[in-house]
Amino acid sequence: MKKYYLILFAILSGDLVTQAQTPICPAPPPITMTNPVSFGNGTPGSCTQAALQQLINAGGNIVCNCGPAPYTLTLTSTLQVPNVRVVIDGLNRLTISGGNTVRIFDKATAAGPGDATLLGLQNMILRDGFVVDNGTDDRLGGAAIRGRANGRLQVTNVQFINNVGPVLQSDACGAVHTVVYDDVSFVGCSFTNNRGANGGAVGTIGSAQRFINCLFENNQATGTGGTFDKGGIGGAVYVDGVDQNGVTNTMSLCGCQLRRNTANQQGGAAALIFYENKESTATIDRCTFEDNTVNSDGDLGGGLYYLNGPLTLTNSTFARNTTPGAGGGVWLTNTLLNVRNCTFTGNVTAGLGGGLAISGGAEKRANLLNTTFSANRAGNFGSAIFNIGTLTLGNSIFYNNLTGSANQSNAYAGGTINNGSELTVAAGNLQWPENFVVDGNTVREGWLTNDVLVADARLAPLANNGGPTPTQALPAGSPAINIGTAPGAPATDQRGAPRVGQPDAGAYEFGSTPLSTTSGGPLTTSGADRALLIFPNPASRSVRLVDASPKAATELFDGLGRMVRHYKPGAMTLDLSGLAAGLYVVRTADGRATQLVVREE
Repeated sequence: MKKYYLILFAILSGDLVTQAQTPICPAPPPITMTNPVSFGNGTPGSCTQAALQQLINAGGNIVCNCGPAPYTLTLTSTLQVPNVRVVIDGLNRLTISGGNTVRIFDKATAAGPGDATLLGLQNMILRDGFVVDNGTDDRLGGAAIRGRANGRLQVTNVQFINNVGPVLQSDACGAVHTVVYDDVSFVGCSFTNNRGANGGAVGTIGSAQRFINCLFENNQATGTGGTFDKGGIGGAVYVDGVDQNGVTNTMSLCGCQLRRNTANQQGGAAALIFYENKESTATIDRCTFEDNTVNSDGDLGGGLYYLNGPLTLTNSTFARNTTPGAGGGVWLTNTLLNVRNCTFTGNVTAGLGGGLAISGGAEKRANLLNTTFSANRAGNFGSAIFNIGTLTLGNSIFYNNLTGSANQSNAYAGGTINNGSELTVAAGNLQWPENFVVDGNTVREGWLTNDVLVADARLAPLANNGGPTPTQALPAGSPAINIGTAPGAPATDQRGAPRVGQPDAGAYEFGSTPLSTTSGGPLTTSGADRALLIFPNPASRSVRLVDASPKAATELFDGLGRMVRHYKPGAMTLDLSGLAAGLYVVRTADGRATQLVVREE
């Protein structure tokens, strides 16, 4: 008999009035504005383009002082950023507009990697930047920000609206474009209605980047060149390698929403292109890709297009993404893919792989654990998965996926997996209805092993069931409950709720019910002024506090509200060893800061 637990999800509240969305993932704090200089003297008339350019030339920390009301500075020419450290804080009252005629910021090239300097922007709006489309000069993208070679960019709580990059230039991106940057980070930002040849919102070349708690909506990759540099690739995000200056890097998306973005060629929401014989990796965690589209026939990755190198997908949802080519939700080539606690639902392709398509290359392996595939559609083969490599499945649900056009008589609930190589089906999987797997050129009834239960999981529609991403709940009595295998199963489900006893199949764990932060119960984070930043989370041995006061002691409480650990003032590493797996509350002794942490085996 499975026990029932009431699980509280902390909502990290922010003070920034322009914040894109409720924060999901731990994030670095904004840049501290030490000894700032003032842009303006408290009146709108004092905030001129010439005054801001003079402050930028001198470098340092700049804060907006244009009066108590929101102020818009409309540029007549581009703000030039020399190779000096510059941080500008708009204090949520500053909008800088390109007036649909000019780029907003242009950061100069540094002499070399060791000379990379920081451009920091926070708490402002950048809108209506524009780059002339002359069709000849390379890399003229970045209508809001262009970062030339060897730099650093940190952007926090900035809205990018209606910035337009070129269509014809090589690698011309929409709002932001960086080349060979040591570090690029966007935290709590939103990108809306931006467009460019590749990467309607952001395009990077050879740059290490992080996107944390960002929103990408209605951005477009408008190029039609048919090649990577001009091809209409990555409706919102375009990444052309992260390796630069001989350094191996990681690209990450955490806590982001990518919705209603469009690409003319590949990657309706994002296109991440890495290079062979490199060791760089990408991670996507707690993200939602929904209603993204690829327009052209024969093209790939309605939600995500990924080329070369390891990719890890966790706790994320791909819903209602479409492409005429292949890979309605995701298309991957030459990739080692690990998927855990993800939902693929309602994705559509006219070709192969409604939910997920894994193509060729020397490295084509995929490991899927506790993943849900439902109502995906492929016109040809593999309504849930098309795979020509090595595929391993465990604790996963395949539900009402459909192959064939709905307007044709040959539409059938079959061909859930089209597998051209090796398929390993571990225990704990469930499918409905009974269909077949195409293994190479052989059609076999049922599955390739007996380790699959054929039964109606009775999945609920996609909904907000608590946690960072939408999921499909299991109702009481679903045959998917308690059929999973514990070894290797994630300690939590897609929502972050603990898996209880023998795990369920799929991304959702029945019996762990999230509550809002206003609900009662012994496990609570209410009354705190702010949320602690904790890494990693979940954790098995210890966690590290990123922003705790060194003067405050820290306490750890279990699900019944009992204090189980007390850490002395100044402790930044909290030992979790010896504790049972489950959910705990970390709280400073003064009660002013708190956070939930999951302790896993």
